[in-house]
Amino acid sequence: YLGGQSSGGIVAFEMAQQLQAQGEEVAILVLIDTYNPSNWKSPIKMPFRNRISFHLHAYLEIGPGYLVDQTRYRVERIKAQVERAIAKTANSIYVSLDRPLPQNIRYTYVREIIRQAMKSYTPQRYRGRIILFRATKTIQAYLEDVQGIQRYWEGLAIDGLDTYDISGAHNLEQEPYVGILAKKLSAHLQETQATISQQLVIPGSSDLDTG
Repeated sequence: YLGGQSSGGIVAFEMAQQLQAQGEEVAILVLIDTYNPSNWKSPIKMPFRNRISFHLHAYLEIGPGYLVDQTRYRVERIKAQVERAIAKTANSIYVSLDRPLPQNIRYTYVREIIRQAMKSYTPQRYRGRIILFRATKTIQAYLEDVQGIQRYWEGLAIDGLDTYDISGAHNLEQEPYVGILAKKLSAHLQETQATISQQLVIPGSSDLDTG
């Protein structure tokens, strides 16, 4: 069983590809609000007027919790941008001094390397089915609904894409959304386990040699 949230879903996707290439079977591949990195290279944009309308409707539906989520998201985004800039500058300085990066700066720098790797990654078609849990209270989800696309994964899942919408922001692994996510994910795991059990060939008593 493989799965990941956000960019972790891309890692899970590539792991599934490599396992299949080695002859292994992947019972289930779950992507939790993961975007196809190909979309990062040519993102779709929304006019400012439509952004205001989107946020207003989301607030009326979710309530004050939506403002808390959006504030947290933007603060974390700004913080990440500042940390990346500091880490990049610090790396140049420490390299020129031929000294290793401190642990806290190294972590941020490595994360930036991973982020750049994700942006350059081009996923190939996957010989299996993909389960996608999609957060709907994001501007990206609004644009996807308008254009009839699902994170751009529908063209890569050879055996089909099952998409399940969760009314929430991108941080589905946090409250108040994680309970809904856990319930839906648990149902899929149980269904997959039941299917695997049915495929197992268990000889009946009539097949046993009693002579």
